[in-house]
Amino acid sequence: MDCGSIYALAFCTGIKIILCGINLKKMKKNRKEKRLLGLLFLFFAVCFCSGCRGCSKVKLDKQKNAMLWEISGNGLSHKSYLFGTMHGGGHNFTQEEIFMAFPQLREILGNVSCIYLEQSKNFNDSAVVADCMASASVFTKADEASEYNTLPQGESYQGLYDSEEMFRYVDNFFSEKLYQTSYVQFKPAYWVERLRLIRLKGKVRTVSVDDCLYYGALQKNIKVFGLETYEELARTLVETIRDTAEYHKSLKEQAVDLYNVIAQIEKVSVSAPFHEMYLSGDLEKLYAHNQSLIPKGVDELKMVAERNNRWLKKMEDILKNRACLIAVGVMHLPGDKGLISLLRDKGYVVQPVR
Repeated sequence: MDCGSIYALAFCTGIKIILCGINLKKMKKNRKEKRLLGLLFLFFAVCFCSGCRGCSKVKLDKQKNAMLWEISGNGLSHKSYLFGTMHGGGHNFTQEEIFMAFPQLREILGNVSCIYLEQSKNFNDSAVVADCMASASVFTKADEASEYNTLPQGESYQGLYDSEEMFRYVDNFFSEKLYQTSYVQFKPAYWVERLRLIRLKGKVRTVSVDDCLYYGALQKNIKVFGLETYEELARTLVETIRDTAEYHKSLKEQAVDLYNVIAQIEKVSVSAPFHEMYLSGDLEKLYAHNQSLIPKGVDELKMVAERNNRWLKKMEDILKNRACLIAVGVMHLPGDKGLISLLRDKGYVVQPVR
């Protein structure tokens, strides 16, 4: 099986694992499956962690500290809604707790004709499956070995670390957590760029707020669409990774950064506090906690602001034609580059739903 097929299969298998709740521990871990699970874990941790990210260094309006917003004005004949979701890895939300925390959602679902999530979750749609395959090819191409990202001949990870303990720590992470024994082929910077986007202990099984909304919509026969394709998301992630300055550092500096990033992933489990803060509806506290955990070197502009601008163009067409609920990662909402401000700048009236 070539690398592109592995990525595509990992993506589609990962979708099924998440939706069906398969216990990964029960899966046989032969050599191929271990590599597949490693790719799957890395891909999904990177893809879905962005919901917890926010535009850096922005101030929140303390008087309007809300997750759910009403959109009106600017010539609209109907009201639509903007909702901040949580889809970082490791969360296990239920429909019951979401509707209990945000009771207005039940009424809103009865008043809208469609829901827009960041990406479509209808994996029975052949177009969505094709999109997943296209996104896999983007990652495959970005991961091709080259002189730029491979470790020079004569260098070794063991030789880059001053202590055997540091090397063993890194080696165990890749071999036991990601099932990646071939990691030594690449420079530490190659992995730093990817792992900087992972802030959670390795959990693949996730029930996000987006999932809860999706299943709630299916129960009410509400159509669900995506603001972007998986291929678009993949290209954004690849660009974010390429734009870091990590490759300009010495190999030893890269190795130390890799050790530190792995230590952060291993020690920091943000699922529980994020889960509780989210359900409390405290956007200010959630934002502050999120900012304290964002690793240096992650390009928030591409991951959040640029995507918001792309989404805004599509959202304007959507808002003209139908009453809808637009549900995206909560940290896409606040700040000067957040969707709330962008919509207001376009002339819409955006106010919290109480």
